[in-house]
Amino acid sequence: LIIKFKNYIFLLIPIIVFIINEFILIKLGLDIYTDRTKLLYNWMTIWTIYYNKCDTNFTEGWYGDDGNDINKSPEKANEDRFDEVIKRLKLQKGDRVLDLGCGNGDFLIYLKKQGYNPTGITFSDNQAREIKIRDSTLHVIVHDYRKKNKNLEKRFDAISALGTFEHVYNGNPNSLYYKKELKRNFEKMFNIHKAWIDPESKNKRIFSTTLHYNMNKDIITHPNIYHNERMGGIAYPPIDENLGKYLNNTGWRLESEEDMTIHYYLASKLNENHFGEPSKITPLKILLTCIALPLYPLAYSILYTSSIAGSWMWQFDGKNHKSIHDCTFEKDNNK
Repeated sequence: LIIKFKNYIFLLIPIIVFIINEFILIKLGLDIYTDRTKLLYNWMTIWTIYYNKCDTNFTEGWYGDDGNDINKSPEKANEDRFDEVIKRLKLQKGDRVLDLGCGNGDFLIYLKKQGYNPTGITFSDNQAREIKIRDSTLHVIVHDYRKKNKNLEKRFDAISALGTFEHVYNGNPNSLYYKKELKRNFEKMFNIHKAWIDPESKNKRIFSTTLHYNMNKDIITHPNIYHNERMGGIAYPPIDENLGKYLNNTGWRLESEEDMTIHYYLASKLNENHFGEPSKITPLKILLTCIALPLYPLAYSILYTSSIAGSWMWQFDGKNHKSIHDCTFEKDNNK
């Protein structure tokens, strides 16, 4: 249209569509920007692997049962986390483990070194390619794990999902249908995953670490919630209808659930290369955001969350941040 009519006003069309979409999203939960998780994963892989701008761990570490074991390196905290997951999954050597949302492959590599038989699954072509570069013998599948896959049925002893389920569905928690749609979609997905477990296996476990929303109205209507969701398809389950209930509803038996938020907070607080660290606004970031805006208006939310407000760490103390050094943790169920 720009070329045909020789008028740059048509650059505004995506912005207008975006504004209309956001009003509909907030009220009804409907959204045309549905592939943001894949885009975020591809972008994060470029940022971490190609440019080495942050650590490959996109979730939490492990800092002891009480969260006080903080005198360790980020690498040791990450390995300790993997050992804790292995313990909670009650894995035996040789067990076939499907890692949903396998990121840059850290857990796959660790599982293989410890004598297990891992398979990774990811939305992202970039992630799959980089994992194969790190270890060409690893088995990685590019697939939307919200959907059925005949090739995965009855193949695994256990499933891990470390920080994965925060990104599989979109939606604003203040919208009319958020809780109802999230429950329906998660239960549909967990039924699919159940079919991927070998019925003859002695394990048959799934383990997840997943951030949840407190549905306090002051929280879910906060601008930071909006930008976190728009940044990359982030839709946390509500704490009162958590993943444990969704799993129980689909035939899984809940063995345990614990509040591990402190471990996510410490992974960012104690590692200046963690993705959650508030970063400075730079001319390059502003330029790239401006270039992306006409085609992808949600680019502003990435800049806002990472730099303008530092709002990723807001989740842990209710405050915006300019530096990792002023971040704190408040264990308060109303925040």
